[in-house]
Amino acid sequence: MVLVVGVGNRDRGDDGIGSLIAERLIKEGFENVLDCERTLENYLFKIIEKKPKKIFFIDACDFGGKIGEIKVFRKEEWQNFKRFALSTHTLPLPVLFSLIEKLTNSEIYLLGIQVKDTGFSHSLSKELNNLFEEIIGKVKVILKGRQ
Repeated sequence: MVLVVGVGNRDRGDDGIGSLIAERLIKEGFENVLDCERTLENYLFKIIEKKPKKIFFIDACDFGGKIGEIKVFRKEEWQNFKRFALSTHTLPLPVLFSLIEKLTNSEIYLLGIQVKDTGFSHSLSKELNNLFEEIIGKVKVILKGRQ
């Protein structure tokens, strides 16, 4: 089973993109999707209970790409997350990913979305908002190809 987990702080502009994508997928009827917003650690038991084989975390990143670009990071890359990650989470994501990997024996991937602005705002930047439907479509394609 493949689990999709959206994370992000909706009070920090583009940082909320992962949470917004998860919310959208849930509304569209996708199964095995969690919207953890900014507190991934509060969902550890739900993730473990699902016993996934693969987990795709969707989160905002700054990896030097074009706004809205999606990059899939494998374990070798997310372990070095400090190079390109935003740090609005209470615990560093590589720490949580490693813990989840050990507890579930899952393959863990990060779908990083290049963002523009993570300042205090309750909405996405104009650029990311304009690309939202396109991003949703690309995420669906990526997830279908990895199941």
